[in-house]
Order: sequence, then C-alpha cells, then structure tokens
Amino acid sequence: MIALSLAWPLPVWPAAVVEEPRCASDEQKRHFETGRRQGDYLVVATWASLQQECARLDELAHAVGTLIERASTSGATPNLLCRHRGFVEGAHESLDRISTSSCSTPHG
Repeated sequence: MIALSLAWPLPVWPAAVVEEPRCASDEQKRHFETGRRQGDYLVVATWASLQQECARLDELAHAVGTLIERASTSGATPNLLCRHRGFVEGAHESLDRISTSSCSTPHG
C-alpha cells in the first residue's frame, strides 16, 4: 500500500489551466507566478478560487449594470444602485460603458 501511494504521480498544473483573473492585483499576480514556479499547490488553489470570485464579480457587474441602464432610461434615479455601482466598477471594468450621468443627480 505504501509503495502504491509513493508511486502515484503528483498532480501537474499546466500553465494553460490557470489563467490570470482580471480582478487580481499586481501583488497577487507576482505571488501566484512565484508559487507556480515553485510548485506551490496551495497558491495555485488559491488562485483558482480567485478566478471563481472574478466570475462572480462579472455576473454582479452585468446584473447591476443592466438595472442601472433600465432605471436611467426610465427617468428614475437608482439611488441604491448608484451607491453599489462604485464598488462594482472598482472591482471590474464591465460597467465602464455606463455613463456617469446615470448617477450624477444630487440624490445619487
């Protein structure tokens, strides 16, 4: 049994499997590159978790962006959405296409 477990090949993380999430900071990217070169599986697993978080931010940014666009085209001021928009825009670039005028009212 011991010989079998020692002979079992260790997992290999090809570079193509783990891509850089867009929402990662430069420090996170450097940490990941160092960990990947050293074969640090914990760093790679953490990076994969960050990729999932980026995907969730993509979904959130799209949903909030759609709601802000609908509210602004109907003439309503989306007060709550305007407050959240800053967070989402800071986390991801996909809301850049939304004009700042939709949140520029005094009530926003």
